[in-house]
Amino acid sequence: MSEALRSGRVDRREAFSLLGWAAVLGLATSGTFLFGTEAPAQTIGMERRQERRGARYERRQERRTGPD
Repeated sequence: MSEALRSGRVDRREAFSLLGWAAVLGLATSGTFLFGTEAPAQTIGMERRQERRGARYERRQERRTGPD
């Protein structure tokens, strides 16, 4: 009789084990969603900003080296 009642119960160890596995699987799947795409979204504003940064860097390098 106690075996029949025992089969429907889950003890604390089993429950914590299940929660642990659920957490591990949740982290593993969220990592694939976060890092699954390689190409970042590029907008027109982002491209323009990169161009301005490049131009500033070149001007700064020219000022530092001076006229030759």
